[in-house]
Formats: sequence, structure tokens, C-alpha cells
Amino acid sequence: MVGVPYSSLRYYERIGLLAPSQSEENRYREYTYGDAFRINKFKMYRSLGFSTEAALKLMASKNSEELLDILKKKEVELCLELEILKRRLGYLEKTKEDFLLLNKDKSFRIVFEGHKLFLMGPKG
Repeated sequence: MVGVPYSSLRYYERIGLLAPSQSEENRYREYTYGDAFRINKFKMYRSLGFSTEAALKLMASKNSEELLDILKKKEVELCLELEILKRRLGYLEKTKEDFLLLNKDKSFRIVFEGHKLFLMGPKG
């Protein structure tokens, strides 16, 4: 129903996210739709990058303004991470272009100088 293994359900019980009842007949744990909602909400917070402790705190918060403020801060943090990843992707694309150029013209060479790597052309 929520796509988590049994071991995760036990973990959620240990950290206080769930407190299922047990059937007296067979001692099976019984989960409710509310439990499923809590698990999905917890998984959503974790997927946004919140720690387990922060996700539990967010779920326990009754102050909607505080919750919204925390979510806005996470949004800024994720936007900054996205910009860093975009920059890295640009570096990766440039590196691929350099190596493609190197493979086309064998007169290029790679030179290490200090801690830097340079791609040198036939005249360099």
C-alpha cells in the first residue's frame, strides 16, 4: 500500500512514526489509512532532503507558519543545489567536447601543470 519493506515498518515503529495495534487473534500488526498517510508524508519529507529527525519534527509541528517557513528555506537550499548541479553539468559537457576534439586530432595532448589539467593544441 505504501511501497516499503517490513523492515522499514519496524524502523518507523522504533522512531515513533507508527504505533500499530496488534490483532489479539494472530498478533499481526494492523495499520490504518492514517498510518499509510503518515508514512507517505514522512517519505516525501525525506525525499526532499530532510533528515529523519527534521522530518519527524515537521510532522509533529502544529504551527503552519513555522512549517511553511521551513519549507521555503528548503526550497532556497534546493535551488542553490540545482545551480551547482547545472554548473557541474556544464563542466561535464565541456570535458566531453574536449575529449571528442582530442580523439579527432591526435596532435592534441594533455598537460598537467601544478594541480591543473590542460588540453594543448598542436602549437601549444
